[in-house]
Amino acid sequence: MSEHQSNSNNTSNGLACEGEKLIIEVMGTANPDPHTFRIYDRTDQIQQEWLENKAETESLDAQQLHCWPWDGKDKKNVWLEIASEEGAPVRVPLFNDVEATPRQSELQWNRIWPVVPLTLLRDQNPAPGLPVYHPVPVRSGFVYIFREGTLWRELEVTNTDSGQLAFSDVRLTDYRNAPGQPLNADHRPPVGSQLESVWLPVRGMAQPVIDAFELAFSEVQWSADRVIYLEQNASARSQRCAKPGNPDRAQIPDAAGQWARVSDLPEMRTRESYLEQHLPKPWKSIHDLSGSYSNNLFGQAVEEQEAFATGSNSAKSAYETANYRDASLRGAPSLRVAALEVARTQACDGLDDQAMWQPLGRASDALASIRERGWHALVLDDPLFQIRHRLAQAMDAQRYLSTLTETVGEQPNTDSAQLIYRVMGPAYLGGKENPLHKHLEEIETDLFSKLHLTLRTAQRQLAIEELAVGQQHFVEIIERPEKQWALADLFSLQGADYIEGFALAQQFVQVLAMNPRTADKLRINEANVEKAYTDRAHKLLVDILSDGSSQPLHAMLFPAGDGDEMTDKGETDENCGDGRCRPRDIEAIAKNTPDTESLQTLSAVALAGIARHESLNLTTQLKRWAAAVSTIFDGIQKSSQAALTTLKSHTYQINARLYGPLLRMAKARDPKLLGTVKLVSRSSVPADWVILGVTDPKGGLTFGLTEAERQEHINQHGRRRFYGEFYQPDSNTPLGSTNRSRMPNLGAAAEARDVHVFAAPASAEVTGAHRKLRQYKRWDEIADNIRLPYFIVVIEAFNIWNETRLLDKVLANQGRSRAAVGAISTGFDLLLASTLSAERLLLDVGKWRGLTSGLNATHFSINRNLVARFSPNLAKALPRVVSYRLLGGIVSGGLTAIVSLMDMVHEIDTGDGDAALAHGASAVSGGMMLMGGLMFSSAASTSASLILLGMGPAAWLAIGIALAIGGGIAAVMLNDPPLVDWLKRGPFGTEQDDMYGHLANDPAEAYYRLVGLLSQPRILMEKVRNLPVKLLQNGVELDAQQERRLSQVNYKVRIENNVSSFLDESNLVSHLRLVTENKTISNKPSSNGFPVTRRRVQKTSPDVLLEQPLANGRAYYIALPKDQISNSLFKTTITGSSVAVRAQWHSRWSDDERRYFPAPELDEALSYSPDDYSQPDFGEENQPFWADEQTHRMKEEA
Repeated sequence: MSEHQSNSNNTSNGLACEGEKLIIEVMGTANPDPHTFRIYDRTDQIQQEWLENKAETESLDAQQLHCWPWDGKDKKNVWLEIASEEGAPVRVPLFNDVEATPRQSELQWNRIWPVVPLTLLRDQNPAPGLPVYHPVPVRSGFVYIFREGTLWRELEVTNTDSGQLAFSDVRLTDYRNAPGQPLNADHRPPVGSQLESVWLPVRGMAQPVIDAFELAFSEVQWSADRVIYLEQNASARSQRCAKPGNPDRAQIPDAAGQWARVSDLPEMRTRESYLEQHLPKPWKSIHDLSGSYSNNLFGQAVEEQEAFATGSNSAKSAYETANYRDASLRGAPSLRVAALEVARTQACDGLDDQAMWQPLGRASDALASIRERGWHALVLDDPLFQIRHRLAQAMDAQRYLSTLTETVGEQPNTDSAQLIYRVMGPAYLGGKENPLHKHLEEIETDLFSKLHLTLRTAQRQLAIEELAVGQQHFVEIIERPEKQWALADLFSLQGADYIEGFALAQQFVQVLAMNPRTADKLRINEANVEKAYTDRAHKLLVDILSDGSSQPLHAMLFPAGDGDEMTDKGETDENCGDGRCRPRDIEAIAKNTPDTESLQTLSAVALAGIARHESLNLTTQLKRWAAAVSTIFDGIQKSSQAALTTLKSHTYQINARLYGPLLRMAKARDPKLLGTVKLVSRSSVPADWVILGVTDPKGGLTFGLTEAERQEHINQHGRRRFYGEFYQPDSNTPLGSTNRSRMPNLGAAAEARDVHVFAAPASAEVTGAHRKLRQYKRWDEIADNIRLPYFIVVIEAFNIWNETRLLDKVLANQGRSRAAVGAISTGFDLLLASTLSAERLLLDVGKWRGLTSGLNATHFSINRNLVARFSPNLAKALPRVVSYRLLGGIVSGGLTAIVSLMDMVHEIDTGDGDAALAHGASAVSGGMMLMGGLMFSSAASTSASLILLGMGPAAWLAIGIALAIGGGIAAVMLNDPPLVDWLKRGPFGTEQDDMYGHLANDPAEAYYRLVGLLSQPRILMEKVRNLPVKLLQNGVELDAQQERRLSQVNYKVRIENNVSSFLDESNLVSHLRLVTENKTISNKPSSNGFPVTRRRVQKTSPDVLLEQPLANGRAYYIALPKDQISNSLFKTTITGSSVAVRAQWHSRWSDDERRYFPAPELDEALSYSPDDYSQPDFGEENQPFWADEQTHRMKEEA
């Protein structure tokens, strides 16, 4: 077609002599885009090429007029043709039923506006006088334009090498069987030539036509089903799309659908969306053509970190600056994490995080040509970026807090600092005045003192505030239904890309479940942050997880159904385009390793890359892919389970309706294995079914333990059994049965109706798989030998917890009579089962933790073009930045869930609802230390203890000592002056001198001496009467022979030390010797009547008839010879017996070092030597490293 060019400065030129013409007005100056008008008859079947060849173009000041002679011609249809890079050109209908149009002086009857789509970024905390919304270009992705309800154009948005936006059309006619028919393909590559703008008709034959259009931006290409759904559902389409307003009312925009004059907008660069998610004010980076904004912020974060490390006034100034309302780093936890990593490694070049903060380089104005040609911009909504940005702020804040906690554990005197802070910081413990609190006056304790700089208290406070604000901002957006509905873009994807929605939802659950007030595990009290938004977050999460929920996200995450049963698969598996859960597609994801070239979501690409990484120790790539996919679903289920556990209270009635959806999701993942599992009330479990993790007669499982596990624990940890069990001194055989069989049937109790458990038939495949689970110690072994989703481990923890709750209820209602004596052992079994279950919850952590280190340096196949859509600059840094960060996000959900599940286990331990399970604060502290030890051994093997638990070993021992102090134990033997000396002359004191150099210069020695001061040995000698009666009163059954034997007991030696509450592991070594005491009283008149006592320590040991493990030591019940009295004329001699005691505690300090207690005097730089101190000397009192009954004797109890 030929075009005749003419130039005119006024549209009125030639009006008098001009014949009839069809005039189409295209706004703006010369348009370089490859657009052509095609004219058809009204049936769109016959092209009017003869008429097209007569076209003329008039270029005016602010528009172009395209004209065709129209003398007496019939009505025609006008199409827009876009040149193609491949195959036929792209053609779309433009105007229908056009005819001659009189030339107008200003507004022609047919008008087209070339537009560039923009979106808005909202400032959550705008300074006075500054705008709330900031227009920026859309990200790489797709623009969808509907006309009269039908998809009219689909354009891919990319960035050119010159830093300009480019739009490429999809030839939609290739994917419709006939005009008006629905799309028939999910993958629709664009073929149109790159355009600088998108042409939109706004007027047709003097009537507005812009009202017929609806536009939307998406970060992914919609599936065919998604497009069909929106074409057929006007309500959903209007919710997802923006309806353009009047282009003649262009303004500074503040809402989607508004037009803007590009000339009124600031210069801006193309998007780096992945980077922008982690910036507090991403539009500032977009409006900064120099590319230095993010790098400048990173520099400020590094300077802030250096100031905190310097301490004193520098730290104080940094903290004050960080709290300014307009502080540049407010809302930038990711930058602070990167700066913290720089400080930790002292080698910036090797950091993954730093690559993201390098200068972006100078860029040209992405809107320069649009601005020059006078085109307009049209604002579209980008809900997924809004969600991702706010989600990233909360997740980064959590990561900042976790990283700070890790760095606290790396400080030289961290153990001492944590112990001082936790033990001496609280003014009250257990409702009683803390006797140690007053000693804090001996050291500086302000926020920037040595103590709090070691604990990074000020920085942790900043992290908590960021976490609270991040959660608040996320709740404000995700609680809006229209924002949740936008997630259907992801949940309606096909194949491996379907995982993206679940990957995002995993983090949703994690953020909504957060409690910023208690997130910092190093604090001794709740953080003072806003509680209302946390309550809103928790309420929203419970609503999303509940059966029957009206939240859109619920239908996307969980298969439809009632309770734990899914509806007929035919109703739920079809992709309806609204994002609802598709069970068969969930099941299929893990069964086929995807081709990364066909993927379009970052999570799927990263997981596929991980599956190719052999550090994930599974035998095949398909297994690695399945394991990688499982982390997403496991994260959702673990985080949900943990959240529900945390939220259980009078406010939230946590019952079966909240667990049914989770089980339906698990069944969707593996219906063959999990199809038989049901969530039923405890009283309704069929006789031939098993309660997973609690009871399984064939598997030898009762109350959560097999007999082998019980015996192994007795052999390894017999010293830490709960009060109430007594053993023969020469074996681990209980003295008298604790009689579990006498426990009431929990399933038959009335309370069992309200408690639900996961159960399955004894013959089911899942039951057999669970039996095998207990044989393996590593998650990769499990994955290679058992087809077992990780959800089974969560089920196990859930069942054990509920069984314990039921035990509490039953005992509370039935009383603690001898009929329920088995509760002692039952409660202990459930407690130990909880611990072992928590260890199994950690199994997969080691798998992923071990993988992350290798991923940092290992390159695997990943689609750089895909990543360039999210961040062109970061695509150059692949795979280190994106892959490592994605993996961190995947794993972190699981880790955070494990933290909450461990809290659940500790709640079982420390609950005060049943005296049969906890005999006072002392026993509770011993039980807590038992679990701390078991969990720490597992966590340490994965090098993840600080991340998982939020505190180091010192924090756990501090919990134990806090309970002990609350029970009035630790202060009994406390000697103030040595503790004061340690505080003054130790690492945090101001009076350090050469005499105490071993305190100031050796962190491990300082901590050892501090523990020694706070864990004084105590030896109590007391007489005993009527022991069999007391045992019977405590529910211990004795036969006649045992009763006669124990009636001989007349003496008790109790050896205790709080060191078992402080340290993860400690062992007591005790030696007892019989002592003969002769008391002679003279009867001579000249005598003063005072006895003369002579003691002689025998080489034989006393007759110990009974041993009782205590929370902090051991008790020995002894039969001493009866006193013998002889009288003569001048004197009376009494020959009696007592016991000499020597006790020593030792603990593994590191792989190659042990420490021994009692520790030496504080001013003695004495070290333990096996040659000198491994054996007790009964001829010496106060022997170093040994406690004796004279030096450490407590007052005898009445």
